[in-house]
Amino acid sequence: MAKHYGLPVPAGTDFTRVDLTGTQRTGFLEQASFLTALSNPTRTSPVKRGKWVLEQLLCSPPPPPPPGVDTKGVDTGTTSVRARLEAHRASPVCQAATPSWIQSGFRSRISTASCLSHSDQYGPIDATGTLTTASGDVSFQGAAQLVPILAADPRLAGCVAQKVLTYAIGRNVTGVDASTLSAVTDATTASAKGLRGLFASVASSEAFRSRVAVAP
Repeated sequence: MAKHYGLPVPAGTDFTRVDLTGTQRTGFLEQASFLTALSNPTRTSPVKRGKWVLEQLLCSPPPPPPPGVDTKGVDTGTTSVRARLEAHRASPVCQAATPSWIQSGFRSRISTASCLSHSDQYGPIDATGTLTTASGDVSFQGAAQLVPILAADPRLAGCVAQKVLTYAIGRNVTGVDASTLSAVTDATTASAKGLRGLFASVASSEAFRSRVAVAP
């Protein structure tokens, strides 16, 4: 694991907590498990990762591909994933689609289960991207710059609260849960306790402690 994450091997044989200050690692978005789950079998997938960020963290799913577009792309075996996607997006049929959901996926190509450095078989990896926020398009270089952009996005708190509440109550959040969701989001934001505070707010909410009445 130390070799994978580019860290010196700790002494001893037990699991050891290490300091990641000054490294490229930034939370779960840079963990091997997360990156592997959102990769293709033989290569990384900026599209899958960008789409996941928009759907699961910001609740802003990207629009579907334009009708008639070839979503498989072309792999000649001689160009990088980014170069192939850029060529794909340049086609006239794709011009109407927003590029931000693809751009936000390039943040993590520097740290996949098969890529341990800042280069691949095509040379240095370009980890720049652009994420569309409420204040406009924001550019970033790698995950270290993307994470604070996501943290500052006003969509994040409400979206994550909705995902956690949905999981906790075992059903979709509906209109009757609007006040609960708002209270959970506000409490989490105000407490500044992160996920720990969010879990506590969800566990003490009316939706979690009660079930919806069913007519006889």
